[in-house]
Amino acid sequence: MQSDTPPASQKSQKPAQSAIDVVAYRSLVRLSALIQIAVLVALAASQLLNLIVSIAALYLIVAEIILSLGAIYNIVLWSRVHKKRPQLALQFSLLPLVLALISIVLARGGIESNWYNLYLLMMVCTGIAGLLSVYVTWGITTTFLLFTWLAPRYLQMNITGPTRFELAATLFAGLIAYFVGKNSERALKTMQLSEGLIKQLDSAEMKQQLMMGAIADAVVAVDTERKVVIFNEAAQTITGWDAKSAMGVEYNLIFKLKDTGDVGMTDETDPFLYVLKTGKPLKTDCFSMLDKKNQKISFSISIAPTFDGRGQISGAIAIFHDISDQKQLARERNEFISTASHEMRTPVAAIEGYLSMARNPNLAKVDARAKGFIDKAHDASIHLGTLFRDLLSVTKIEDNRMEIMSRVFNFSELVKAVISEMEIIAKNKGLVLVTHIGTGVGKEHVVAPIYSVEADPDRLREVITNLIDNAIKYSQAGTIAVSVKTVGENVEFAVQDQGIGIAPEEQKHLFQKFYRVNNSYTREIGGTGLGLYLARSLIERFGGRIWVESRLGYGSTFKFSLPLVKQ
Repeated sequence: MQSDTPPASQKSQKPAQSAIDVVAYRSLVRLSALIQIAVLVALAASQLLNLIVSIAALYLIVAEIILSLGAIYNIVLWSRVHKKRPQLALQFSLLPLVLALISIVLARGGIESNWYNLYLLMMVCTGIAGLLSVYVTWGITTTFLLFTWLAPRYLQMNITGPTRFELAATLFAGLIAYFVGKNSERALKTMQLSEGLIKQLDSAEMKQQLMMGAIADAVVAVDTERKVVIFNEAAQTITGWDAKSAMGVEYNLIFKLKDTGDVGMTDETDPFLYVLKTGKPLKTDCFSMLDKKNQKISFSISIAPTFDGRGQISGAIAIFHDISDQKQLARERNEFISTASHEMRTPVAAIEGYLSMARNPNLAKVDARAKGFIDKAHDASIHLGTLFRDLLSVTKIEDNRMEIMSRVFNFSELVKAVISEMEIIAKNKGLVLVTHIGTGVGKEHVVAPIYSVEADPDRLREVITNLIDNAIKYSQAGTIAVSVKTVGENVEFAVQDQGIGIAPEEQKHLFQKFYRVNNSYTREIGGTGLGLYLARSLIERFGGRIWVESRLGYGSTFKFSLPLVKQ
């Protein structure tokens, strides 16, 4: 059995009556009712006091009946809004007054009556109700004019017909009524559109508030002056500020952020200011603050710029994600790794020492088979020692505990010193290590330029050694080229090998912790997966950057750059 009830989708398409429509509707109906009641009372009082003369009682009674019905009609519309066609009902609200006035004009002898002037004024007023009311009034007026012209000729009635001036006045009043009606309908449509926009804005604002309230993380939006324009409940809970108090306040007065060194945020380190200036999104986990309970909270902050209709930056919006628990777990993990690595270094060093003594033919005599086992154990102990050393370095960097002794020194001299150490390792593997520093090639240096940088030379030595050692390990034959040159205001170091190369999808992960390229060749070569991560961390600590350029099957070039110190 099919239901006669329309689907919900169809119901939803039926527009609800506008609140502004209702206000305008009631106002016009109220005005019409009051005018008709006032005219009715005036006519009745005048009739009782004999103030109106020469009006037949029949015409007066007809006029009073019409006005009474009109008043009742308007009072009904006033008390109960017509739901189906409110505008159509409104159009007829003034017509009873028009008919009553035309009756009085007829009773007073026609167009020459002073009441006709009031009728013309009433014709203009019908435009307030709308064009339909104007058209109906035109019809009544046209019928009246024809009647006043025909009645004296055919009905022998004593009624004055219209003159040219009166016809022109009537036409002029009709035109004014038309323009009033047109403007009235246009104004009503404008009000409807305005209310529609207001409803949309209210709905969008409500949706925004519901969405912001449903997000567990603190959400804060600022304008171009970094003043708060959105402040959700989670932000209120963290800061202790209510939304009303936070609006219009600079966000840094609410979120008193500090960096990992517990130093207060400045304009140079302000993430919001960076986004507002560059128009680029930013994600950082380097900031923390004290909440309303005076407890330290660490944040992962994701900030994106907002734009206006012209594409100009209008502000920024950020999500403050509380990562205090993750930071605490990371600290505990790093403490465990640091302690374990530190404690394991001594026994591992002892094992390596004893194995080295066992390998020395002057100290111990072993057969060839046993010596092979000892050599493998010795290599494994060295690898284990390297792993513990790297783990200890990683935990120190992540906890900001690594001692960095930065000073200004000649970068060229450091590279040459490392090259002289690594040449022996490259030669033992049958590789040629070529250097290019300044204008010289190989050992034929003319004058190695002085590239002054500010960094820790010992830590930078670790980075250079690691990059050259990787090039040697992952190259089976050929040449390894090391170059140092200036690029703008930076010095650029590069190590180029002729190894197996790195696939593009692997390159973006190379500098992550514990990541190693997964192929049959790399699995045969030992490594901790921490060397490049440490290199990136140290280079970035010195204000530089590190990257790789590689094609699979054509070798790789690892580069890093450091800012030059101006002499």
